[in-house]
Amino acid sequence: LSITDEQLTFRYEFEHELGHGNWGSCWRAIPESTLQVYRETPAKRGYVRPPVKFVERTADAASHARTKALWNEFKILRSTGPRDHVHRNIVRFHEFLLTPSFACLAMEWYEQEMKVGLPPSEYAGAHGYCAQLASAVAWLHERSVVHCDIKVANVLVKRSDARSEAILVDFGFARLHTPESRFLSSELWGTPEYLSPERARGDEHDERLADVWALGVTFFEMVVGRTPFEDDDDEPFDLSQEQIHAYYQRTLTDTWADTCTKLSPLMLDLCRRMLAPEPGARMTSSACLVHPFF
Repeated sequence: LSITDEQLTFRYEFEHELGHGNWGSCWRAIPESTLQVYRETPAKRGYVRPPVKFVERTADAASHARTKALWNEFKILRSTGPRDHVHRNIVRFHEFLLTPSFACLAMEWYEQEMKVGLPPSEYAGAHGYCAQLASAVAWLHERSVVHCDIKVANVLVKRSDARSEAILVDFGFARLHTPESRFLSSELWGTPEYLSPERARGDEHDERLADVWALGVTFFEMVVGRTPFEDDDDEPFDLSQEQIHAYYQRTLTDTWADTCTKLSPLMLDLCRRMLAPEPGARMTSSACLVHPFF
């Protein structure tokens, strides 16, 4: 929806900034349609105030790329059907707005980031969260969508009285495939620690299997607190070329950190199958759903 900058200020009252980075900023906002009721409600807790992502529109190429990525998030999930029919463990967007100065994406609010090294007291341990994420990724793949940037930082937690749920977010790199493309790509974008070997090399590969690899790394990190291919003696991963090369070599040789002893036997087997270095030996997202761990 294209509107003027002035219309945007009437559409939302922006309360406070939640965060910012090179990509833009994110603000907690109150929709104009409920603003009066919100002001008259003494107890603000639990009242809907959706976060809105902002990208400033300028003439430079970087701004254009960020605007395109924001629109891609909205467009990809809209392609899967009505908003109310989106998988419950995938972020839901309210609207995409374009003004002369800004591109904006309003979405649902989720209470916290996903923790790593989950304690036993966390809801259902890692089991519940992993089952939810595996179901969400399989749902996407069934609809020809690949996420292309699955990682712990892109998982948020939605809390309710009944239970907590993992929510997969950030679809800026996601892709909608056609029957002609057959899920194949030679792209190597993504976060280095979560890249499958074939994606890291820039080989032509099935992006669904690259998603499964990244999801396996995410499962491991949620329980253990670090990725499976970080050396136990390493300093924190700082993306130096030396560390990235050593990490990549461990993915090729299937060399795991000693900390995998923290996984149950069934979860270890699941992660091993999801992290097979050869794509042909790797589980598909639909096969993950029927693994005995779940």
